[in-house]
Amino acid sequence: MLITPGTPGPGVDRPFLPVLAAANNSALADVFASWFEDPENNNKKTCPGNDTEHAGSPSSFGRAQIADASCDTVVVPQSRAYDRDRLWTIAPETPASMCPRAGPALVRNTPCKDSSADKAKDVCTNLAAKLQQCSAGCAAAAQVMIIPPCRNDSSSSQCPPAQAALLSCAAP
Repeated sequence: MLITPGTPGPGVDRPFLPVLAAANNSALADVFASWFEDPENNNKKTCPGNDTEHAGSPSSFGRAQIADASCDTVVVPQSRAYDRDRLWTIAPETPASMCPRAGPALVRNTPCKDSSADKAKDVCTNLAAKLQQCSAGCAAAAQVMIIPPCRNDSSSSQCPPAQAALLSCAAP
């Protein structure tokens, strides 16, 4: 998860690096409520680690922190303000999520000839490599688009069938 807190609200004492040097403020860095003020994510007061950092403490090595499942649940903050708290989940890309996007992206970047060299543009080469994880037809179509004649001129008679296959790419 990628967490980017917005500007702290009124009355929220969010520490920053120079303040952390002062011993009396160092504990504030570990308080979740210092970073996310929205009520849906600020209801974790009874969760281990909400106000204490356990990961780097030598006394915590080898001891598991037991927490309720709700402690591992956060929601996307609902504010639409420009300077708001934001949470993004980052998941590994899978063929099921990537193939339907990569095929059309390759079509949008055709013809793939790099104008400064006699090779395919890097974006096309990268997309074609990703598409090798997709269905056999999609993988083959990607290869057609990065070699001549389709690399140089996507209106060649060999290109429309490959483009059609790329527009309907799916996971294997």
